[in-house]
Amino acid sequence: MMQAIANRTLGTAVSPAEAARGKEPLRMPQAEEKEPINFKKDERDAYIPQKACEPFGRYWPGTDEAGNPRVYFDDPLQAEGPEGEEKERASGSPKKQPERCVGNTDAVDREIETLKKEREMLRRSIEAETDEEKLRALKAKLSQVESQLRQKDTDAYRRQHTTFQ
Repeated sequence: MMQAIANRTLGTAVSPAEAARGKEPLRMPQAEEKEPINFKKDERDAYIPQKACEPFGRYWPGTDEAGNPRVYFDDPLQAEGPEGEEKERASGSPKKQPERCVGNTDAVDREIETLKKEREMLRRSIEAETDEEKLRALKAKLSQVESQLRQKDTDAYRRQHTTFQ
């Protein structure tokens, strides 16, 4: 069943139960009009000039030993002064040569070579052996040496055990 709401006005609130009883709608208090907030017009952001900061470092193009283009970095903590920087930038060479590391795998190569020699010696011993018990022991030792050789004769093992100078 629909009821017509004819006596409603703006700012009134009537619950459905009160509307069914015919009570007078409640009046909502009107919001008081407040004065708008006045901002102080004299407070503004202002530009305050400051001294320029010292740069952290400088970059410049140059070429390396092979003639390839390269970008060099001038570290201010290790700088000798503006005169030295200008000379180096003009020549295109870095202030300090990059450090080079050399990898050494000689120890790994010797270890692998020792295992290969031991494997060959065991194979010859197996061919010459006549005693079954000693033959089984030699074959077990051969399989152990071959498994070590498979493990150590890989690029990953060489990379892990490379020494750098």
